[in-house]
Amino acid sequence: MPSSDSIIVGGNTGRTEKVTKGTIPMLQIGNNTIKNISVITVPDNQLDFGFDKEGNKLSVNGFLGWNVINKFKWMINPLIFNFYISVRKIKIFLLLIFILYVANGGINK
Repeated sequence: MPSSDSIIVGGNTGRTEKVTKGTIPMLQIGNNTIKNISVITVPDNQLDFGFDKEGNKLSVNGFLGWNVINKFKWMINPLIFNFYISVRKIKIFLLLIFILYVANGGINK
């Protein structure tokens, strides 16, 4: 869902670009879903990085930003070249620990 908002972004090259902000209502990776993800859109040519030394085209369809990456638990096994992605449960786990801590008297024990 594009927005009329725009923002100036830049990278480690020092170049800046005006891009459009938007929201993806739902993103599903495997069986894992997150909602209302903020995104920016850029022209396709900005995702084209030329060719490698073997002549293979270096381009991508997009990047996942930290606002998406940190919502998932990423487990990578480099020995068998696979990875597993699941929705992070850490916030729920920490909340449960806090509730149990308070229910058991907290620091007043």
